Amino acid sequence: MFRCSFLINMKVIIAALLSSSAFAGWEYISRNGAQYYGNQFSEENGGWGPKAPARGFTGWKCHGGNCDDKTMRIPINGDNILAGGDHLRAENISEEGDRSTMECGNRLLSRLRCKGDRCDNTDVYCRNLADGYRIVQDTQWWSNSFSEEQGPYDCPANYWLWGMQCSGGYCDNQKLRCVKVQKWIPKNCAVSAWQAWGECSKSCATGTQKRTRSVTQNPESGGAACPGLEESRNCNTQACPVDCVVSAFGEWGECDADCDGGKQTRTKTVTRPAAHGGKACPSPADLSEEQDCNTHSCTPSPTEACLGKKNQYVNTLTKVKKATNKFMKLEDGDSDPLCECYDLCFGEDADIYMYFTKKNGSNKCKCMTANPDSKFKINMKERTGYTSGSITEAGKKAMDAKKNKKSRRRRN
Repeated sequence: MFRCSFLINMKVIIAALLSSSAFAGWEYISRNGAQYYGNQFSEENGGWGPKAPARGFTGWKCHGGNCDDKTMRIPINGDNILAGGDHLRAENISEEGDRSTMECGNRLLSRLRCKGDRCDNTDVYCRNLADGYRIVQDTQWWSNSFSEEQGPYDCPANYWLWGMQCSGGYCDNQKLRCVKVQKWIPKNCAVSAWQAWGECSKSCATGTQKRTRSVTQNPESGGAACPGLEESRNCNTQACPVDCVVSAFGEWGECDADCDGGKQTRTKTVTRPAAHGGKACPSPADLSEEQDCNTHSCTPSPTEACLGKKNQYVNTLTKVKKATNKFMKLEDGDSDPLCECYDLCFGEDADIYMYFTKKNGSNKCKCMTANPDSKFKINMKERTGYTSGSITEAGKKAMDAKKNKKSRRRRN
């Protein structure tokens, strides 16, 4: 069984070598079968038969008496071997004397024209072969004599119509003259097997590597050109490792208590996360740190029992634009209403307070807190019965600046 398999494989290899274009030279071409081509023709209407297609003619069929009214025959398959125009090769072919036989030389028969009665006296045209093809004249083959009594006559398989011969009255009893055709098989380029792939140009993030082969046979006689001798492909397409990168610590955040000790934190930010096996980022606990803040006592000293008495502007109505304004109800009848207003606004985290008495005698308190995303925009007017004052340093700074600005205008 092994021997049988070996022989079969050897036959396959030999067949591949024989079919290879490495063996250049002339080779006979083949064709099989035939079919009718064009309409019947005779001497009427000019006497012209159809022009041969590129595959050439194989023969004809006689329909009328003395082989009148012919129909041409062409191959079912085969190469397109004819090229160029038709050339008059023989005139008035008939049974008489030296006019009875003809052949196309280095061409093939490509058209007939009947001029005499019953398609006697026939002109024969021939056409050149396409580049790379040639007639092999010593392969000529003659058919038997035929006329309308027989079916269509064709050249044998792998032969083409090359000429004709007439005998009998009015060119009755005709013969086909056929030849074989060869095609030039050029020698194509041959190359070696590919060498091993070379080193990759990068260790990650997609590099390239190349391999080469060499010419073992240069093309000859119009053979196929050599293919590419080098090719490349991507390699090490995996992404490169990316180490984590973090920023420096940012500013300290706000204290979580206004007094009695609070906590504030500051953090680092991951500016580039780790990827593809790179150095990992620190844990969340390592990205922040904490410290104490606002450690002073929340209980005011006796001398500061009413901080609203400080930084107050008597007979001053104050409005803060782009602020949160909230009216507070005074309920402690035993305390100083201005001090109670300050304490209420302090509890609201306000920046500025304003205390005033309405016409009906009721006391009012208004707490004003600037929006976080806007600066103070204060309007301060002298108004009897109103007292305004600051609670936070930001409020004090804004009110002092507004008051100082008014004082400068009055001096000017």
